[in-house]
Amino acid sequence: MPAGIGTPVIAGEAFAAGLRTEFLNLYERRYKAVQERLSQVMRLNIPSTRNEEDYFYYESAPHVKRWVRGDEMSSKGFKGVKWTVPNYEWAEGVSWHFADRQDDQTKSLVDHARGLGESYALLQERVFFQLLTGAVDPDLLPDASTMTCPDGAVLFSGTHGDSTARFGVSGGNTFTGSGGSSPTVSTIRADFFTALERFKRFQDTEGQPLWNDSFLDGPYIILYPAQLEEQMREAFTQRYHVHSSAGLGSNLHTPAVSNVVLDSGQKVQLWGTQRLTDVDDYYILMASSDVKPIFSQERQPLTDVVETFENSDSVRRTGIESIRFLSRHGFGLSLPYSIIKVTS
Repeated sequence: MPAGIGTPVIAGEAFAAGLRTEFLNLYERRYKAVQERLSQVMRLNIPSTRNEEDYFYYESAPHVKRWVRGDEMSSKGFKGVKWTVPNYEWAEGVSWHFADRQDDQTKSLVDHARGLGESYALLQERVFFQLLTGAVDPDLLPDASTMTCPDGAVLFSGTHGDSTARFGVSGGNTFTGSGGSSPTVSTIRADFFTALERFKRFQDTEGQPLWNDSFLDGPYIILYPAQLEEQMREAFTQRYHVHSSAGLGSNLHTPAVSNVVLDSGQKVQLWGTQRLTDVDDYYILMASSDVKPIFSQERQPLTDVVETFENSDSVRRTGIESIRFLSRHGFGLSLPYSIIKVTS
């Protein structure tokens, strides 16, 4: 260093610490808000200790039969099912030239960090909707459109992988709505009760009722595209709706009828979102079910790496500082007997 020039002040470490605080504060606030809703439809962050995890369950045990005197006691086995969910790396970073960091008067780098925080907080929600719809997104899971459940079928299917009726019901966990490509208040409400009937008819692998009646009382969550907001609100939250007055005469008031969903005591939570782009399809999920149709596993929680002149040869060569964030998570499908898709 030339004589007479003192050691320059390197503010990178202090700046990075402030940036990290901005990021983590926003991430935690946004993540808690997202997690509260998402945990009702998705099991989050099952601990993982390997690059992939094996999951296992037994199919239904046999049900008791009458033992006729003189006959040998009947017996029957049951099989186990195993499937594997890999972990992927998820990462993003913000980089800047050290001189820009020194001269920054607008706090734009902090704004960038805030955007990155929101992105991480929303990651699991984005993957949830990718799996729900089977969308192709190279930034997320590479195989969402072809991923199958442990029974060998895709998330919504009329049959198991062995071509038998899924959950013992023709049509499985999906059916065509009565409103076709233009759902209306009346068809949405009718399809809701069709879904409840379908849930009540689901069977275990031994042909017995799958659900305990207490679960069938609700609550239910309906996920739908934002374009159906008005119809959904009227179908499930409006106490009275106008009935057709055709043929009643011009001097009569248009009659109103009460909402059968509210009158029956069914509890329904509405979740409208722009993440669902097919305006004809929506999803009805049993919020009380312990087994969620989609889950995530966590191999490594969110971690930050700060690169400055003090700790990075790359920064000393290029002058480019950065803060980077990474995690390792996997996402999988379980048996989807708690969710039904209504299609056009």
